[in-house]
Amino acid sequence: MFYLNADPPTFVKKVENTTAVLGSAVKLQGTVKGSAPISVKWLKDSDLLTEVDPNIKITFENNIAQLAIASVAITHGGKYTCQAENEAGQQKSEATLSVQGLTWLNLTFIYQVDLLHLFIQSITDFEHVVSACILF
Repeated sequence: MFYLNADPPTFVKKVENTTAVLGSAVKLQGTVKGSAPISVKWLKDSDLLTEVDPNIKITFENNIAQLAIASVAITHGGKYTCQAENEAGQQKSEATLSVQGLTWLNLTFIYQVDLLHLFIQSITDFEHVVSACILF
């Protein structure tokens, strides 16, 4: 049953599409207005989200609905829906979270940095050997 004197929830700031790097933290949030009390729930790919995943925290404070992921995994990518509801109605806001992993280019760079480090360490070790030989 809906009441005529109550304002249904509306998103004054919708949840936005976001891209996160694997292992980073990310927040999805939207700002809701409407008559109190407003309840908020989050869905991922149409499945209700709970805080069973220790990386996920869901809050609704000061009219801001937020879903925070402390360490993004590949499985966190997908379509997220924030659903706000009160006695006068309900409203949804949807966004996509894309997760970027390490690319071939990133791995190549990391490998090159490791090789450079090994090369510098070899030169340093060689200089110590030469210095030791000169002393004797």
